[in-house]
Amino acid sequence: GCDCPNQYHVAKWMGTVGAQLNIDFVTGVGDHFYDTRYGGCPNNAQSVRFEQTFDKVYTAPSLQTRWYNILGNHDWGRNHSAYFGRTALSPRWYQPDYYFTETIESKQGAGSVQLIWIDTHAIVLVSTGSHSHESRTAKKVVERQQKWVQEVISQSKADWVLVVGHHPVYSGGHYPGGAGVAEALVPLFKTHGVAAYFDGHDHNMQHLSHQNVEYFVNGNGGLNVDSRRHQLSPPNGSQRFYSAG
Repeated sequence: GCDCPNQYHVAKWMGTVGAQLNIDFVTGVGDHFYDTRYGGCPNNAQSVRFEQTFDKVYTAPSLQTRWYNILGNHDWGRNHSAYFGRTALSPRWYQPDYYFTETIESKQGAGSVQLIWIDTHAIVLVSTGSHSHESRTAKKVVERQQKWVQEVISQSKADWVLVVGHHPVYSGGHYPGGAGVAEALVPLFKTHGVAAYFDGHDHNMQHLSHQNVEYFVNGNGGLNVDSRRHQLSPPNGSQRFYSAG
């Protein structure tokens, strides 16, 4: 969130669409806060940044529901416990850890859906051999998360399994897929029949389909970057839709 007109405009339309669809929850895909140009990231769970950039922005009645959130690259390097601790203080903000899962029963009779939220920036930091101050934390997160994800996906009894991260597995936009993300996740998706993966990071909207898994990029919420610099990066024939409008 940038506390800027673009964010307020997107929030307004989210409220409209949320009412039309009678949504039960919202899932964020990271980068909730940006650097000091826009007020910076929260340094504790009581930070005014949560009120400025979340509570007072997403005010539509349809959006007064649970928001499942994860960290993006702009959220990393800050006090992660601020995000996790906000869960206990807010009726909407839900982000208990770097990764977590929940199974939801469809009200339309379509069966059960297990959603799995993961931290992809930790994967990127480890895969690129980063020596930043974040890298030690990232290594610990990846070691625990990879084992946990494999267990959760392999043991799922849900009719549908969906995974949510920040970095794309595949992207034909300004950025390619996140370093190491495909290697960490695609084998699990193929083996255990994951239906779809949702992410942000690239500032556009994309739909890609590859090996019976649907991939949705939705990083278009406030800042559009109309760049196809990596249009040849995804698997051949996988790109179904692209828009930065």
